[in-house]
Amino acid sequence: MRYFYLFILLIIASNAISQDQAYTIKGKVVGKYAVKNALFFDRQMKLLGKVPIKNQEFSFSGIYRETDSIGHWPLCYVYCANADTVTGADISLSRVIYFEPNVEVVFNSGSLKYSVSGGPLNEFENTFIAQGDFYNKKADSIQGVIDKTDIGEELKKLDKKIVRLRYMKIADSANLASVLKNTSSVVALSHFRLSSLIGGYSPGELREYFNMFSEKLRNSGGGKQINKSIAEMEKVTKTIYPTAPKLSKNDTMYDFSLSNVNDELIKSTNVFGKYTLIDFWATWCVPCREETPNLRQAFDKYSVLGFKIITISIDKEANDKLWRAVVDMDKMQKFVNLKDPKKTISEKLNIKAIPSNYLVDDKGKVVASNLRGAELEIKLKELFEE
Repeated sequence: MRYFYLFILLIIASNAISQDQAYTIKGKVVGKYAVKNALFFDRQMKLLGKVPIKNQEFSFSGIYRETDSIGHWPLCYVYCANADTVTGADISLSRVIYFEPNVEVVFNSGSLKYSVSGGPLNEFENTFIAQGDFYNKKADSIQGVIDKTDIGEELKKLDKKIVRLRYMKIADSANLASVLKNTSSVVALSHFRLSSLIGGYSPGELREYFNMFSEKLRNSGGGKQINKSIAEMEKVTKTIYPTAPKLSKNDTMYDFSLSNVNDELIKSTNVFGKYTLIDFWATWCVPCREETPNLRQAFDKYSVLGFKIITISIDKEANDKLWRAVVDMDKMQKFVNLKDPKKTISEKLNIKAIPSNYLVDDKGKVVASNLRGAELEIKLKELFEE
């Protein structure tokens, strides 16, 4: 009998959770341009409703449950325009709205910006939008400075792309911090999914972060999709990207001869110092370029003791001029900078991702590999104090 009552209570609780609820989205349009319609559509770009805007105001109502058919918290996108239908291109001009009982929207027809309030989910979404806007403005400002420099159009284009990607990564890090403070929120889960796509995190890191979410969210439709994506990344990592470098500690680095910025053929064994970092990179690789200041710092500190750096660019031959320009701009002149457009040494070492590096001694024996950030200086301090 006790189990029967428990069963009844569970049914009642389940019905309470999945009970239909009403929502109302009230909006107004400000700005000097007239707008004809407010269009509402779902994740699959299916039009949910088209509401004429009258006297600069509109209203859209409906019913929702806690989760939709695929296990997500129900939401829609609003797009204020003179159009009668929506296309994929309209996503960037729309604003996501989580269904909550009373939501208010203000659309500025001049700036094409939306302001949304009403309910904790939409208020939390505002946090992510504000962070994105902040870092976009930062990137715009720096790109404006680049436009005014005299470095050539090709290098300007590359640097502007690097800046944009860099600030996307910074914004993603800020978003991830907000996500991990709110691991019971469906909004956080939604933005974590975006982090897993653009953040450049390893499958191990993503798995660790995902496990921080509540069990309810991990088992939701959205959570299961993320779990599947991470599992696929883990599988790819095991089959394509080796978990260990080709050469292990005490193995001897292969001899190689490559051209430097002066088109001189440099033999590796002729330029080894007491310890030498052999670093593989490319001009288009954002993490590589972000690591360069760390390399310069380590070189300035330990070069007097016999530390050298050999950089090997895997840029294509067509990017030769660009490679030379980036070497100058990123202040890499103190390094031995070589190019390997045919990937003769990188393929021999089975390097599948960059940045990658090996630290070798004066005989070419491997001491360590893939040192990043402070790890390099810590290792050099240990070696030179022996």
